[in-house]
Amino acid sequence: MDHPILSVEYCHVTLGQDYSHEVKNSNEIVGPIIEAFKDRYKIVPYVMIDDLRTSEKVTEEYIQRLVESLDVKPVSIYLESSFIELAESVLEAFEHDNHHMVTTDEERWLHQIKDKYGSKTNFLLSWKSKETGNEERPVNFSCSTLVAASYLFRLGHLGLNTISPVYGKKVHGEKLLNILASSYMQTETNTRTIVNTYRPGTTDDIMTLFY
Repeated sequence: MDHPILSVEYCHVTLGQDYSHEVKNSNEIVGPIIEAFKDRYKIVPYVMIDDLRTSEKVTEEYIQRLVESLDVKPVSIYLESSFIELAESVLEAFEHDNHHMVTTDEERWLHQIKDKYGSKTNFLLSWKSKETGNEERPVNFSCSTLVAASYLFRLGHLGLNTISPVYGKKVHGEKLLNILASSYMQTETNTRTIVNTYRPGTTDDIMTLFY
């Protein structure tokens, strides 16, 4: 019987910044973790490049250097910017679908996200998105919303045919494993809230390990 696919995000780097620390952590801890899961799952290693904080462009040389530096080679590498439109669609679902309306203090920030632009607590970022007619408008949403869109995509629940990797092949998982620095704990908490509100029960398929 085929094992279920486990999509493992094990390295997250930022374009324009030194990624040696992230690679070092990945090389030290990821191998044993994958070894522990390989008897139960088909492992699909996954890398994310944050290309939203710089005007630099990702080049083939950059990707090749990154891949060569990793002991565990990725099956797929994606750019965070690829998920902007999906993240906006997630926000729109909360705004227009009463079934997904949330009321708790923990979740209410989802509906106030544009008013809270700039809040460090919610890790807000802003980008420019092209509209018809080449007019630009700001698109404001949190890092957690962006991450939630990527999780839903990796599980095959959102944007199946809209995004392609910049390296490797597109493979959707039946389960996710995210290996993250402990500094992302609050972001991950908010991400899980968004994912489970958008698609109840989905967080059962998401595992997270912090280092």
